[in-house]
Amino acid sequence: MTTQPTYHHNILVVDDDPEVLDSLVDELSANYDVMKAKTAEQAWDVLTKNRFDAIISDVRMPGMDGVELMRKIKSMDQDIIRILLTGYTDDTANEAAQLPNGVYKLNKPWGDELEIILRRALEHQGYTRDVKKRIDYEKLTKDRAEMAVYKLDKMASLGMLASGIAHEMRTPLAYLQANFSWLKDETDKINSLMLKMSHTLLNTETKNPQIQDFLAEWSNRVKDNILSEFENVYKDCDEGIKRLDDILKGIGAYAAPTKKGKTEQTNISQCIDQAIKLVGYKYKHTVNIFLKNNSKNNGVFGQEGELCQIIINLVTNAIQAMNGKGEVNITVDREDNFMAVTVSDSGPGIAKEIVPRLFETFFTTKQDFSNGLGLPISKEIAKRNGGDLTYQETNNAKGATFKLTLRCAD
Repeated sequence: MTTQPTYHHNILVVDDDPEVLDSLVDELSANYDVMKAKTAEQAWDVLTKNRFDAIISDVRMPGMDGVELMRKIKSMDQDIIRILLTGYTDDTANEAAQLPNGVYKLNKPWGDELEIILRRALEHQGYTRDVKKRIDYEKLTKDRAEMAVYKLDKMASLGMLASGIAHEMRTPLAYLQANFSWLKDETDKINSLMLKMSHTLLNTETKNPQIQDFLAEWSNRVKDNILSEFENVYKDCDEGIKRLDDILKGIGAYAAPTKKGKTEQTNISQCIDQAIKLVGYKYKHTVNIFLKNNSKNNGVFGQEGELCQIIINLVTNAIQAMNGKGEVNITVDREDNFMAVTVSDSGPGIAKEIVPRLFETFFTTKQDFSNGLGLPISKEIAKRNGGDLTYQETNNAKGATFKLTLRCAD
């Protein structure tokens, strides 16, 4: 017998002759994991409970014969290698004529022929399985790529639309800010006149106590209630206008077209603030976003819109990893000639087997069929500006940390 390397394949042998069965097991066990069955019925029961790469069966057996067993196996799994053995020369031709396609037929004694056929069949089976996996992966990648292109097209259209909407909203917002400022000033003047009028009337001599009570109540109402209510309403309106202004500025910066080949200087702190305002508002009641800036100078090389895109991707990924509930910490540090921005979350973390594929195009673990482009594009933007985006291994049991480095502009 020829010496073969050890294979991790599961083989099932079936024969009603105990000597033949033991001989098959002894011969094949040196290279394979072998199970045995004395009848076709017993073999079928074992096949329904275990996975096998190949089955070797006698033809003539009491009850179900080997030919019928092979037919049943083909209907269950066509990938299983099927080998039939027969020791009867007078009926070999008749039995062979009934065998289903894809079955190897050997006469007893089989000699080296059985091992040679089995080894080559398993090699072909492995190659076929690899090809099938490759085809399935390529199809999945193609489907994801098509969906990504579709989403990118929608995002591009949405970006143009958002940019246009932001531009159009600037004018009415400017009117609103100007009119609000005028209204607040005029209201303050009216309130002042009302207070003077109330004090004057109170100091006017009158013998009617009801008028005196009314004037006193009116004065207190103006001073303690109306003025404070006006102040609260104006404060809320002012915050709303500033909020709208910040959102429009963020959308404008985020949707701004990329100027290829042109190096710009950007304040990374402003990019982070805009990203937090754009992303954090939706989760302000469930996610706490903390920013710690340890650097006095925040100038870096990069376009504002692109850097905002990176921070938004990182913060969004962190929030999604926590299912919209938890804590995100952003830290800015100066490291020699680079500015380092780390984004950490309190989520479940990232499995070690996934880490090597984090920046792989179209790779995603999200169930919503995400396009898997956020991290690869963010890394490419960082590298284009002389920096990098990396995943940081930590000793923490939970959470994930990403580090963005950009060249300092000072």
